[in-house]
Amino acid sequence: MRSPLTFTNFFRKSVLFSAVAAALAFSSCSKNKDYVYTPAITYLETFNALVSTSSLDVYVGDNPPVKLNTTPFSFGQNTTDFFRFGQGYGQVAVTLSGSTTVLFAKTIALQSPNIYSGYIVGDKAEKERMDYLLIRNVGITLATGKSAVRLLNLSPDAPAVNVEISSDATTKLENVAYKGNTDFKATPIGTGVTLTLKNTTTGAVLATLPNVEFKDGIYYSVLAYGLVNATDATKIALKVNSFDPKKFQF
Repeated sequence: MRSPLTFTNFFRKSVLFSAVAAALAFSSCSKNKDYVYTPAITYLETFNALVSTSSLDVYVGDNPPVKLNTTPFSFGQNTTDFFRFGQGYGQVAVTLSGSTTVLFAKTIALQSPNIYSGYIVGDKAEKERMDYLLIRNVGITLATGKSAVRLLNLSPDAPAVNVEISSDATTKLENVAYKGNTDFKATPIGTGVTLTLKNTTTGAVLATLPNVEFKDGIYYSVLAYGLVNATDATKIALKVNSFDPKKFQF
């Protein structure tokens, strides 16, 4: 898992909330020395699924905005670290790498105590379809020897899709439309697993990803991104991102 990064310049609503809470805490502390104020914490990572041959930069918040990527944010290749924020409302802004011109921006809301994954989606050739998809990661109970897996469809021209897991004929990741996702589902741990992406209606294979490893207690997101009808580097593919929920502190 990528290590969570701490960022103390929280969203505006949270700054105001923290200031008020701090004042209340100070007042309370004068009467109760054992009182400890605990700020509301959230975590956010971002993946670039915007169909484009150009790299991006992504910013969150203002006063000043936080740049989430440390290197040019390439299509399908990069996921940011998890950043720690306070809860509240803030703006996500996406630019071309090195540019100050905003391609698009969107206001998001983060609530504590949650871990979020964000996805830059759409096609740069169609500005009106560019979007930032925010998903709250909802945990499940996992027995020993199990990991959690889900499917997200980030392909703007894909039909509803399924993913088959070669090591698990029972777990179903099915009928996921564009911008949709399944819940996390338990699957056995294992190595050398092949994931196969299929058209839900026709069963046609759209992409495969071999040699995947599922580890005990880890959460995996299977990302279908790119274009079904492309023949270049933007053609639809699969990628797996993961995180360990035990490593987050709230």
